[in-house]
Amino acid sequence: MTGMREQEVMYCCWKDVNLVAATVRVSHKPEYLWTPKAYRERTIPVPETLVDSLRAWKVKATKGCPLIFPTAGGRPKLDFLDCLKACADRAELEQDDFWLHKFRATFATWHLLGRH
Repeated sequence: MTGMREQEVMYCCWKDVNLVAATVRVSHKPEYLWTPKAYRERTIPVPETLVDSLRAWKVKATKGCPLIFPTAGGRPKLDFLDCLKACADRAELEQDDFWLHKFRATFATWHLLGRH
């Protein structure tokens, strides 16, 4: 629901999320040696349904961990593609038809068509 790139999600922290303004910020994370593509930081508006989901997720989040999607050890989650492939497999769909950038492309298409 944001059109964020894979690594932007991996390194997204709770400090980047403004639940009141319904925005998420893509910003440099020196603590993880990570920088946004072309060093372009930005703020992205998010729909209220995602704000509600993030509120619920934050209640369950590991206290003291800044990342939204950490590993059990509190590090950035690096296996989003593996998780997606496992979901496709459980749904008995062809794994090769699913890749992470497809979500970003679909997001862009929906916005161009005014379906957001």
